[in-house]
Amino acid sequence: MTMNIKKHHAVPLLAVLAVGVIVGVAVAALTGSKSPVAANAATGPCTSLAVGGIPQAKLEASYRKLTLLGAKTPLIASQPRRYGRCGGTHYVFELLTVSPKAKLTAPQRLAQQNHAPLWHQTSTGAWIDPPLASLCKLAPKALIKIWSVGVTC
Repeated sequence: MTMNIKKHHAVPLLAVLAVGVIVGVAVAALTGSKSPVAANAATGPCTSLAVGGIPQAKLEASYRKLTLLGAKTPLIASQPRRYGRCGGTHYVFELLTVSPKAKLTAPQRLAQQNHAPLWHQTSTGAWIDPPLASLCKLAPKALIKIWSVGVTC
């Protein structure tokens, strides 16, 4: 009597994690993004800027690209909104979300779950919101203090 044993080909967890790290590094390299630690290492004095200067269209375009949302999907901006600069780097505190009435696909819903309310402008001029982390790791502590957004670093 012989037994037929099916072989299952499972992808080892380590391989999946390695691919995730490689993709993250590649995306960071392509977008010119900084790590959260590097984003907090801005040099120069920090100043608050008028919220009217927030490049809303650029933030929304970046958010739509990152979350796979179409141009007609209505977005809602959080309050409070803050804009500032430390050294040569500009920062925006604003959480973009989709209108509750919007019909989203599962990948679109999933893509929205990993976004911080803090954006920074890269050296190429692109605006990115790094993955969720403490605000104190995403922007200079002096700017978080100036903004008074309820976080103490």
